[in-house]
Order: sequence, then structure tokens, then C-alpha cells
Amino acid sequence: MRRFILLIVGVALTAIPLSQALAERSNNPGIAPIQSSPHGASYGEWAAEWWKWAVGQRFGEHPLLDFIVPADCSLGQQGHVWFLGGTFAIVPGIERECTVPAGTALFFPIVNAAYFAFLDDPPEQRTEEYIRAQVACFDYEVFAQIDGDEVIQAINYFEQSPLFEAFLPEGNAFGLPSQILSPSADQGIYLFVRPLSVGVHTVEFLGIATCPFGDEFDTFTDGATYTITVVPSN
Repeated sequence: MRRFILLIVGVALTAIPLSQALAERSNNPGIAPIQSSPHGASYGEWAAEWWKWAVGQRFGEHPLLDFIVPADCSLGQQGHVWFLGGTFAIVPGIERECTVPAGTALFFPIVNAAYFAFLDDPPEQRTEEYIRAQVACFDYEVFAQIDGDEVIQAINYFEQSPLFEAFLPEGNAFGLPSQILSPSADQGIYLFVRPLSVGVHTVEFLGIATCPFGDEFDTFTDGATYTITVVPSN
């Protein structure tokens, strides 16, 4: 399972109800509905972009490995959507500070998993069925709050990405040669938070999930708290 890279960032143990009716009844006005396409992309498409960002950072400056080096949450960010995350399930409960320009939405996983195939993998390990089976996590526990307000029915923000490819640069966090990882797939629970007002905000998320790991299953847990300072954009 050398291609399995898991990020748990996120916490409330239930099966995942995918009913849009339930999601629509959840009153989270600051969060884009799971069935929407904020900024022109679905949750699944944003999840693929999130992973491209996460694996595309170099080890010495990775914003999700700040228990090793100082974090800079602006690294690799583009446009009006910035990505947040946990710590690759290594150091739970980390606290971070992040300065974000006004008008910037935030996208992050409460809990997620992704599988990345190598181009030279056997054909049977490069099929969509095989790859999605590697991220078939269950028993999710998810919790998130923004400025002290708990996200209602956060479990409903479940997505599955389309197949995608990611680029692993030299000096990456996994100690692998630079290469393209494809095909890849993600499954998880994410939040797309609409732009916050100028000022200081707190974003907190915790999570637990049981996921495939080789021929067995393992339970992963992690969490992070961000103090977000939104500043007027130039």
C-alpha cells in the first residue's frame, strides 16, 4: 500500500446519510451546500485540487507539516479559494495562525483519504474500481465549528472526487522521486466556507475514520484549530 496517503483532519460517529434533503435542512449559511458548485467546481472537483496542492508542496516548507518547520498557510495558494488541512495524521490537535485576504473562501477536509497509483503499477491496480476501494473509509466521526458555531450535520458534506492526477515535486514530504501520480481518487468530508468578514476568526475541525490499510483496516484521528485573520485585500 505504498500509494496510500491519508489525511485525517477532522470529529460524531454515524453512517453517512447522503440525502440532499437532509443536507438542505442543515442551516449552515456560511458553507456552500454539498450539491452546489462553488466557484464553478463541485466538492469532488475541489477535493482533487486540494490533494494536488497537498502533495505538491516541498517537505521543508509544507504548510501541513509545521510541527517540523514554521508554517506559511499562503504557500501554493491561488485565486479566491485557499486550502487548509490537518497534519497527515501525525500530530493531532495542532494550532495554527493564518492571514487570509478578504474575499477568500476556505476549503478543507474534516476527514479524508486518497490513493495515488504509480504509472508503472500493474494494470489491475490502476483501475477505477481498485483505486476507489482503497479509500472506502467508514465509521466517520466528524465535528467542525466556525467562530464557536458548530457546523450542523457536518457528516452530510461527503464527497467522492473524480479520478485525477497529481504531481509530486522534488523534495516532497514522502521522500519519493519527482513524478506524476495517476490515476488517483479521494473520498472524504469537506467544507467549502464562504469568505469570512475582515477580522479574526476561529476554524476548528476534528475527525476519526476507519480506512483500508493493506489487507486490514485501521482507524485514524487528527484535528486542527486555525486562527484566521482576514485582512483587506489590496
